[in-house]
Amino acid sequence: MLLKKYLEDPCGTLSIPYWKQQVISIPENIKIYHEKAFNQIEVKSLHIEKYFRLIHHLNEIPERNPMIESIDINKDLHELIKLINLCYSDQHISIDRNDVDDWINRRVYRNDLWVKIVLEGDMIAAGIAEYDPEAQEGILEWIQINPKYSKKGYGKMIVNELINRLSSLSSFITVSGKLDNKTNPEMLYRRCGFVGHDVWYVCKISDGK
Repeated sequence: MLLKKYLEDPCGTLSIPYWKQQVISIPENIKIYHEKAFNQIEVKSLHIEKYFRLIHHLNEIPERNPMIESIDINKDLHELIKLINLCYSDQHISIDRNDVDDWINRRVYRNDLWVKIVLEGDMIAAGIAEYDPEAQEGILEWIQINPKYSKKGYGKMIVNELINRLSSLSSFITVSGKLDNKTNPEMLYRRCGFVGHDVWYVCKISDGK
């Protein structure tokens, strides 16, 4: 896909950020449809998951939060992995050191876009964002809050901090997530200024399709 076309409507054109579609190969049994296209076709799918994709136009920039620190990869790696696995255990998502090394080696990695909140010596919230200089796109990837500290505003703090840090680099920021997630991340992002109505269907196709 041409970058010019993507930039006209990032969330409606692709289900993933521009840089990812250049490097990721989608398995043959996985089909991805925008909601508009999905309603017009018959899909014999074994499993369907719906994802929202939102955009922030950087028309309002939150202030920096002195409570939030940058993650030190050398010192914080174990705690970060532990926190991510705790927060996504109900979705059967688990990461390890190899996954983190892969993220660090991406061309969109920036160490100042990995942030944390520490209370009483423990990392209770963290966020990871990426920046694609080709598209001038900021991307929120991992936002996690220890369930014991949920609904206390820490998620909004993390997201707003990343918006602030990305605002000096990016022309816009995108984020996506599962629609049926019980933590309702879409509402968090909308409270932080993200907008849009794009929904993408990720379908595992049956052999008969």
